[in-house]
Amino acid sequence: LDDIIDAIEDKYPAPDEDPPTEDQFEIMKNICDALNNMEI
Repeated sequence: LDDIIDAIEDKYPAPDEDPPTEDQFEIMKNICDALNNMEI
């Protein structure tokens, strides 16, 4: 359970970090979408 919680928390910036910009978010989203749609 600790590993799952850590993985979820790692997806969000630390309080002292800036969140991704809209452009950075779109790039990450497009990459994730492409990976999710790959046939392996």
